[in-house]
Amino acid sequence: MLKQRVISAVLAIIALGLAVHFLPAPELRWIVLSVWTLGAWEWSGFVKGNTLMMRLVFTLVAFILMLVSCLGFVSIRNIQTVLFIAAIFWVIAFVQITQFPKTFSTVFTLLAGILVVVPSYYAFDYLLVNFKLWYVLILLLMIWAADVGAYFSGKALGKNKLAPNVSPGKTREGAVGGLLLSVIVGLVAAKFLLDISWANALQHFAVLGILVVISSVVGDLTVSMFKRNAGVKDSGVFLPGHGGVMDRVDSLCAGVVFFALWLMLSGAGNNISSLSSII
Repeated sequence: MLKQRVISAVLAIIALGLAVHFLPAPELRWIVLSVWTLGAWEWSGFVKGNTLMMRLVFTLVAFILMLVSCLGFVSIRNIQTVLFIAAIFWVIAFVQITQFPKTFSTVFTLLAGILVVVPSYYAFDYLLVNFKLWYVLILLLMIWAADVGAYFSGKALGKNKLAPNVSPGKTREGAVGGLLLSVIVGLVAAKFLLDISWANALQHFAVLGILVVISSVVGDLTVSMFKRNAGVKDSGVFLPGHGGVMDRVDSLCAGVVFFALWLMLSGAGNNISSLSSII
């Protein structure tokens, strides 16, 4: 299993690097839309007793809501409103995690799916359109660093379960290790990729890194919670060793919302002198 995860992760990194280097932002938007649409399809499988028609309708609705953003029909003000709503949802999801196990209705599961998939696409789309691609890379590096740090620190030091009823393998020690590594990686990446001072990196990315990691953990646990509610192990079978698309982007779905909101509200993206675009 670990070998499959490593191989899939390496292939994903190579594919991302090639896409970022050779494709302009508009083409990347369509790639992300395709991936998130697959995620919507997988989420529909979390509904108990789901039917093919229900899954197709849910996926189509999510696709249309994301498509209007991809085509540029959603203003930044409206995107900000959607992200605020999503942030509230993630707080509610955290509360649900602390109260699990419990049973979720079909309506709540589908609504949660829309609030997980659509706003995260809006946030990602906002970053691709309005910022250098370095910002997207920094976000991904922080998410991956949190995952890696949590895995290894959890293996070495983990004793206290983080959310035993949702994900028994995760520990508080692992979460702290992931947080520390992610913040360090975020600061170093911001310093060198954006060509800014350490003070500037610390000012804009220290708190941001903490927000991204905490929200990414909630995102991961939220998907695990809905999978347990549905009685399924993996969200899908698209990625060998990883389960499905949602199993890989669950952390990102939450983290990108808070990442984009921070840049919107703080004006950090407008105040940092960045390198030329990598495309």
